[in-house]
Amino acid sequence: MTYVETRPPDPFAVASGQQTMRREDCSSVALAYSTGDVRLTMLRPRYNFTATQIIMRTGSTAAAATPSICRYGLYLLNAAGDTWTLVGSTPNDTTLFAAANTQYSKTMSASVAMNPASRYAITAMCVTATTAPSFTGVSTQADVLNIAPAMSGTLLAQTDLPSSILVASLGTTSQLFFGIVAP
Repeated sequence: MTYVETRPPDPFAVASGQQTMRREDCSSVALAYSTGDVRLTMLRPRYNFTATQIIMRTGSTAAAATPSICRYGLYLLNAAGDTWTLVGSTPNDTTLFAAANTQYSKTMSASVAMNPASRYAITAMCVTATTAPSFTGVSTQADVLNIAPAMSGTLLAQTDLPSSILVASLGTTSQLFFGIVAP
């Protein structure tokens, strides 16, 4: 028997691009982030499009003065399902995440062809010796988010976005960051 999707599209999905989670599920509680963490939030596009931007929103904590790295990354899961590869990223911009409760949109260095047959993940990267920003999203039980296919994962203490990440090296997290990959 072949499964046919009968659920209608989400009427509240962003008009252009793909969001990581439903906007109405975002919590008013800011999600903590630690310096140097690569916190992946997975997504699958609803349609083919060419991504040029990543958009995320800080929570109630801004990045304190002078972080050394502030950028976004877009990862693609390989066909074997064991490695995430960095396919898009924004240049370093230390003014990113400087204000609390602010939406930040950044253009990637190169565009990425997105398709519904593939799984992607976005991340925000902030390396700072002081306070790291918090982000908008939702916190739930890590064991629920990590039922295959996992919806999130974390790689701790990085100095920049790694070019690839082994799925087996990802730790669990109870947080999903809200983000948009946009044309």
